[in-house]
Amino acid sequence: MLAAARTAFAERGFERVNVGQIAAGGGVSVPTFYAHYPSKEHIVMQLPTTEQMVALLSTQPRELPLRDRLVGLASVWLALWGPEDRDDMLARWRIIASTPALRTRAAEFERTTAEMIAGALAGAT
Repeated sequence: MLAAARTAFAERGFERVNVGQIAAGGGVSVPTFYAHYPSKEHIVMQLPTTEQMVALLSTQPRELPLRDRLVGLASVWLALWGPEDRDDMLARWRIIASTPALRTRAAEFERTTAEMIAGALAGAT
């Protein structure tokens, strides 16, 4: 489904592609699309879960200063990415960068992720 969506976005632009076209291109029904993605934006942008944030934070010693814990958290997260993950993320960010509405949504996703980290930090102290 992701490959079909990327092809459609490249050919017509993100805003001119609807969920029905993505589902058809991926050989699935619209309900199946929504079983995997809450919205069209989510096929490009992925929010980490609270559990993922807590697990990442648990890799950092509690006695470290907050700044060092956050830097360490970012390092652990980036280290999880293989070359194919980096290529995938770069392709996603190219779509986001070329779509004004997605740039706004990306900022919302970043705030949500920051809130998850803040919540995980609060629970870890």
